[in-house]
Amino acid sequence: MINLKIYRATDKEFLPYGKILNIDTKSIVQEAQKVKMPADGSIYVESKEEFEKLPIMNIVRTEIFGGIPAQLGYCWGYNDTLNALEWHKCSEINIATTDLILLVGDVRDIEEGNRYNSDMVKAFKLLKGEAVEMYATTLHYCPIQTSKNGFGCVVGLL
Repeated sequence: MINLKIYRATDKEFLPYGKILNIDTKSIVQEAQKVKMPADGSIYVESKEEFEKLPIMNIVRTEIFGGIPAQLGYCWGYNDTLNALEWHKCSEINIATTDLILLVGDVRDIEEGNRYNSDMVKAFKLLKGEAVEMYATTLHYCPIQTSKNGFGCVVGLL
């Protein structure tokens, strides 16, 4: 078993990977409570109309993504394992609808042959209602649950 230190996303250690967003997430966290958890595993839905009708969508589109069309979806379920890492050509917004842990790394640490040393992964806890922008250079994947009840994360992308 690996002994991985868990930082908070508010700690300075998160700065290379992203930043905390000071936005009101109450309405989307409340709307997210209507989304059912899968029976097991996790699910990713890239766009959810009910999320995109909320006022926070305008903030995501205009203040975070500079007016470029965006989507709000979700990643929901049960996960306690790092089994992949990905990155995007743009930032990704994550809004915790439950407490959760993000496992992240830096794309610039990928070695020849598309190899990445998972010992370099760092863990950051988000509390319910907290929102972060993860930079395009941030490796990430499915959040990790902090309880047996699973995790919920709203995901915003271009």
